[in-house]
Amino acid sequence: RLVAILRKGLPVFAVLVLVSYFISSQLGVSVSVGDLTASIDGIEIADGNLRMVNPKLKGADKKNGQYVIGADYADQDVRNPKIIKLHVIKAELSSPDGGWSRMDSPRGVFDSTAERLVMQDKINIATSSGITGELMHATLDTKTQTLRSHRPVFFLLTGGSVRANALTFRSAEKTLTFRGKVLVHIDKKVKEE
Repeated sequence: RLVAILRKGLPVFAVLVLVSYFISSQLGVSVSVGDLTASIDGIEIADGNLRMVNPKLKGADKKNGQYVIGADYADQDVRNPKIIKLHVIKAELSSPDGGWSRMDSPRGVFDSTAERLVMQDKINIATSSGITGELMHATLDTKTQTLRSHRPVFFLLTGGSVRANALTFRSAEKTLTFRGKVLVHIDKKVKEE
């Protein structure tokens, strides 16, 4: 009986998977819930995970700052759909006064329940005030637009640089707090000009 069922069922299942792949990979999908909008360009099945092509998540924080988190692709485990593994991440935070912060990272994990993005490997950050930085690990709380890192960081500021073992960056308040063996280098030439 099992063989007879599988003989008929497997080809039908294979056709359904192929049809759903070609249909879904051609259609873009966008869903909005309150201030949060999620969109994808297509869906694939890869290594037993649901893979979303070009996913984007847009939302607003409590102070009306906007954020957009995107990736080249994202894998979602069907057993735990709240956790999304992102690859080639690009995030942008903007405040009502026109200031912005941009980040990119090769990979990370987004927890949709906590609205928290954990980025790993080389993370680059840039702000509208001219500050750039490099981190190895960071957590971005999208609700409060707060970026935290508890691993060594390096930042180029206007007129100098800072190295530290940890930092907290509050985008909405435009503050960077460095902690742990903080080394500051001030460029005298820039200061004199």
